Amino acid sequence: MSGSTACWLFVAIALAGAVTLAATPPAAYTAMPEGGPGIICYDQTSSSFRVMESWLTPPDDATVTAGTPVTFSTRSEAPVTFVVASSPALISSPDIDSGTATRVPFSEEPGPQTSFTYTYTSAVAANTPGTVYWQASISSADIEPCAGLTPVIWRTGVYSLHVLPAPVQVSIDSPYAFRSADPTVTYQVDCSTDCTGDTYYEASELQRTLTARRVPSLDLGPTAVSITAATGGS
Repeated sequence: MSGSTACWLFVAIALAGAVTLAATPPAAYTAMPEGGPGIICYDQTSSSFRVMESWLTPPDDATVTAGTPVTFSTRSEAPVTFVVASSPALISSPDIDSGTATRVPFSEEPGPQTSFTYTYTSAVAANTPGTVYWQASISSADIEPCAGLTPVIWRTGVYSLHVLPAPVQVSIDSPYAFRSADPTVTYQVDCSTDCTGDTYYEASELQRTLTARRVPSLDLGPTAVSITAATGGS
């Protein structure tokens, strides 16, 4: 860029937060009944449960960006319920979200046991950066051979989902010409809770033709940021 050419500098800033991984305990299987119709019910529910487990998404320890909807999905013979909590201890009474998944039309998979695709989109699971925990379950009440028997809920283990702070996009519209030798860009990082990570920005020049051109020489970072107050800060 020359000193006589007016331009606009667009600065993209991102904050990458630290995350803590959590181990997933084994799935919570129910005990096999001793005989009679209960065995048929158990076998078919167990089979449906294994299918549901093997198709679950997102995978354990997946990452998402804060503020984006999260879609949980799987295949199952029976309707699937998803719960999301802020800690594994709250899974039984989820404090973030819960709901029954919706069966996707025309998603039937024929076989020894017919299964369908079920999805549940949570608008709040990734509202806050950090780690949330989720679980899926089915009820034997929705399995045909189990009609008339006492319903049993089959639950998966607890999975973790890491919510990363969303990149902060900042555009600086300057009426002045920047000299690539010594431009000055000031920005502020705000956290609603504690956050630790690195910030960086990438610069692009918007030319008179309205086309953006990356200017790597103006990039800066990473710069460490650590805000440890529980109420956040700047």
